[in-house]
Parts: sequence; C-alpha cells; structure tokens
Amino acid sequence: MTTAENLDHLCNPKLPESIPLIDFSDYNSTDLQKKVNLGKKLVDAFSTAGFVYLKNCPLDNFDRDEMFKTSKEFFAKSSDYKVNLEWESAESNRGYVQQGREKLTELDKVGRADEIGLLRQVSPDIKETFEIGKENPNGKFQNRWPDDEFGKKFKSTSLKFYDQMHKINVEIMKLLNFGLDLPEGYLDSFVTDGDNNLRLLHYPSVEKKTLSKENKRAGAHCDYGSITLLLQDMSGGLEVKDYKTGEYVKATPIADTIVVNVGDMMQRWTNDKFKSTLHRVVKPYISEDETTYPARFSIAYFCNPNFDSIIECLPTCVDEGNPKKYGPISSFEHLVERLSSTYA
Repeated sequence: MTTAENLDHLCNPKLPESIPLIDFSDYNSTDLQKKVNLGKKLVDAFSTAGFVYLKNCPLDNFDRDEMFKTSKEFFAKSSDYKVNLEWESAESNRGYVQQGREKLTELDKVGRADEIGLLRQVSPDIKETFEIGKENPNGKFQNRWPDDEFGKKFKSTSLKFYDQMHKINVEIMKLLNFGLDLPEGYLDSFVTDGDNNLRLLHYPSVEKKTLSKENKRAGAHCDYGSITLLLQDMSGGLEVKDYKTGEYVKATPIADTIVVNVGDMMQRWTNDKFKSTLHRVVKPYISEDETTYPARFSIAYFCNPNFDSIIECLPTCVDEGNPKKYGPISSFEHLVERLSSTYA
C-alpha cells in the first residue's frame, strides 16, 4: 500500500458485510422498548455472524488509551523481567506467556492434543501475552504483578480497566435477556462474580517471509467462554470466518469500537443458537516496510459465567424442533480443560 492508501484505509475503514456494527448507546435508555430492540439486534448478530462491532460503549477513552500505553510499556521490558512473572497453570490462568508457548487451533475443540503439540513445534503462534484474572488477595490464585514502581501503575491501570470491561459484560447480558425472551435478571445473575480474564497481547514485528499461509500470528480458533470483548490497534490482521461462504473476512479495526464475539460456552448455553465463530490473526493490513510487518497490540477481555455455575441449555433455546444438545457443565472445569489443551 502507498501512504495515501494507508491513510484512506484508516479514515474510511471498510466494514465487512458479515459483521454488523451496532450502536450500543441505548443500553441505559429509560425507554424499555429501545433496550428490547437493542437486545434483539445483539441476538440476531450472535445467531448469524457470531461477531459484532459495538460503538458508544460505556468505556472511557482515556482509560482505553492508558491500558494500551501500559501494555506496550510492559512488553518492552526485558525477557528476564517478564519471565519472572510466568504463567503457571490453567487453573490460575494468570501471568506472562512467552512467544511459542500457546498454540491456538480449532483442533483443541476435539481434544487432539498430540497434533496441537506438533503444530506448536512447526507453526507456533507469533505473540506474547499477559493474563490478568479477578483480583482476589485472599484467594487461592493471585495475579502476578511486577514488584516495582511500574508494577504499581500496571496493577492500578489494569484493575480499573478490568472493572470497566466487566460492567460492559453485565450490560450485554442484561440486554440478551430481552433478545432471548428470558426473565429480567436471568443471564446477568450468572456473571456477578466477574470471573473473567483480561489478556494483553503483543504481536512483535516480524519478517514478512515468516508469515506464510501456514504461519499465523494466532491460528484459527474459537474462544472458550461466553463472550469476548476485544479492542484492536489500527494495524489490522484479525480475520473472521464467514458462516455463509466459508471464507475468512477482515475484521477491520474501527476506532472507538469494541469487537464482541461469541465463545464456545455461549454457543453451548444457547443450544447452538449463537455461533462461536472461527477467527485468526494473520499479516497486518498496513506495511510500508519491504521486509518486515509492524508490531500489533490488542486487548481481549474473556467473559465467563461465574466459576461455580453449572451451565445448561437455556429454556427458550430448546423446543421440539431443536431438542437439547448438551448436558450440564461446570463453567470452571470447561475453561480449565480448554486452556490445558492449548499450552505447553
């Protein structure tokens, strides 16, 4: 791309036809019908594309920018600094994950651990992450903060952002009650504990010859929980599989929006009404360097039902024409099982 084309791409991003853009501002309307309509729009999007862009979410732009800035500061630290905070277990799911340790692939849905291990060796994901869970000083699992001045800032910024994203999670669940014809307070009662995961992601700059058709920054996969809230920088690279065509389409970054997608737990919960859609991260859309692709940063907030919840197919998603496909499952056990399959 030329510089002019790059600027045009940023100012006038092309919205994929298969991923709707929804104005979320009616989430706090006093007009009940507006909330109902918004809930139905979300249900329609999750039942077709499995992905949606939301604009006008209750997220402070300053806090968004500070989270990206702080994330970049962390990933710029030395390897020794970061590895000292290393991720230890799927049960905890907290800490630093160095490049090559995780392999995202659709194979983990069917439990093909040996093949995932081979893929990790020949085609590792080209990214590093930092995982943050619910802050619980007296609990069994602890967040892994750096023990220095930067660590204080990192903790404060991250936890403030974590709380804002949890509030958005709750609001979406409240609206889905309307769209799924569930009683008021039903779905949001499953997310009161905030048992979620804030993931900071850094895709380092990489030589163009490294990102082949086989080598992705993140392999094709579905998320594990209920919904994911994603913030992207403007580099691009996220692609979503279109259910109708079977082709991958670009989930073009759009400023001041949050990309929301359905996870496997939510598809199961809705008895396959909602679509947990395959997605991946490939080469960025913009690169003026002849040999190297630039770094990419994103922030994902993985939402889960409370860990002590037993998830069963929603009653309004089961009928004679669509009988129950899944038995009850523990939210925590489901997550641990899926995480265990993707990490070395």
